[in-house]
Amino acid sequence: ADLFNQIMRNKQIKEKEIKKMFNMIQKRFMIHEYQFIHDEDERMVTALEKAIRRDVLSKEFIIDWITQYKNYEKGTKYPDAYHITFNIKRLLRSIYFRFLSDIDYNYISKVTLEILKENEKK
Repeated sequence: ADLFNQIMRNKQIKEKEIKKMFNMIQKRFMIHEYQFIHDEDERMVTALEKAIRRDVLSKEFIIDWITQYKNYEKGTKYPDAYHITFNIKRLLRSIYFRFLSDIDYNYISKVTLEILKENEKK
């Protein structure tokens, strides 16, 4: 997360590379093997926020990226099913609260809350 934070700040990194990193982050949080700890979700959201506030990503890309978190394979075995659900919930909650009071990016909290509610039904 800390490395992503530094990379997202670099103005040499353009939209194409940022999108690749968003997709890498998404794949990383959709894992069954273990849970992220030590505030990894908050630290990762700091990196995501840096990229979002650069305003090089379209609103549509950001919404689509968040929406993809409803399309994950939960699995049936414990603790694998719990790990992936835990990781995704934590990341989405962190995104939600990070942008909740930000008028310019309130759409992020709105769509994140929708996905959180949908995932609760799983």
